[in-house]
Amino acid sequence: MKNNRLFAFCFRVAAALFSIFMVLTTTGIFNGHSSFMGFLFYTTLSNAIVAVMFCVLAAKTLLEIKKSGKTGSCSFYPRISACTTVAITVTLIVFWSILVWFLEPKIVMTFESFGQHLIVPFLMIFDYFFFTERGKLKKYDPLLFLVIPFVYMVLVTIVAFSGFVYPIMEPGRTSGRRFPYFFLDFFELGFIAAIYIVGIMVFFLALNYLLYWFDKKKS
Repeated sequence: MKNNRLFAFCFRVAAALFSIFMVLTTTGIFNGHSSFMGFLFYTTLSNAIVAVMFCVLAAKTLLEIKKSGKTGSCSFYPRISACTTVAITVTLIVFWSILVWFLEPKIVMTFESFGQHLIVPFLMIFDYFFFTERGKLKKYDPLLFLVIPFVYMVLVTIVAFSGFVYPIMEPGRTSGRRFPYFFLDFFELGFIAAIYIVGIMVFFLALNYLLYWFDKKKS
């Protein structure tokens, strides 16, 4: 089944469409209140990266079907797929282990929330571990993959200093935050936020090396 390119193509098209739908839902395009504020949240950005990845993988799979048939390797761009898998896995883990305890139930218990924080991550994780060939990662990839969280941190910090305020999403708060997530808000947490950020980067790095170990162990 893992070498069945028709199956891989159908799966990747369906996953791409679902991921795109989740990203567009976050922008409010379906309820008439379109806003790009959602792209300031790591969840939305990681879902968008997955959507792009699935579009690329689907297109490449279709090209390979036309080029060399319906059966063959479905593993394409393994290093980029690995980076994307880690990025969306962090979305899954952080939301369900940390953020879920600080958000209002009406935000957590929605199709949008389950789609972005559970279904999309599992689609990407499945694609990587089912279709991607092992032994493709470079020894410096775990460090290289930190580019996504690093760029995100820079982005939200620039936005914070611009004066942008996010809407209230936590029970009991009477005002919005300058950062999308409480653990990044050094306006309120001070030095503790720096500890959180370092911890997040270490967590990313640990996942990167775990995936690298798996890649080499199974190759």
